[in-house]
Amino acid sequence: MRPIACRGFTLIELLVVIAIVGILASLLLPAFGRAKAQAQRIACISNLRQWGNGMIHYLADHDEFFPRENAVDNINSWDQAADTTSGDVWYNALPPEMGTKPLATYAAITANQMDFYEKAALFHCPAARFSAGAPTYPQFSLAMNSKLMVPGALVVKYSAIQRATQTPLFIDSGVPGENTGTSRV
Repeated sequence: MRPIACRGFTLIELLVVIAIVGILASLLLPAFGRAKAQAQRIACISNLRQWGNGMIHYLADHDEFFPRENAVDNINSWDQAADTTSGDVWYNALPPEMGTKPLATYAAITANQMDFYEKAALFHCPAARFSAGAPTYPQFSLAMNSKLMVPGALVVKYSAIQRATQTPLFIDSGVPGENTGTSRV
């Protein structure tokens, strides 16, 4: 009987293969990061468009009157968002037009408040990161253009906008401490 020669890889061959795999990985990882960022931008723009479409439906149903921009002239708390008098604020009035839950639904039960920050929620861009204040008050990375509201006026009509096609209804406002882009719809 002749012994079978079992030839394995040498250490040099193994190191060369590992080096080649490392070089290929270093070339592909930035491309994967760019692809992920591009997908997040597309999802954010899609969310902005959905909010814009929800606003158009709302305006058609409400004689061109905009919903209120906020419940109070300061940061809106979870309690204020859940208050029945906040039903005409954009974050409660528009989601039913889009077939999704309003902020009041999340705000009503403390256990649901952190569900508001899920990546799939229409209230945020997927890349948004939230501050430690997230459990204290609702934070948005997408928001209604507050410049649409006239100081002192309770209601504003869409037809009052002079350049409606050049006026964003919603913007990627970012969150506290976040460096934002310029996406808008």
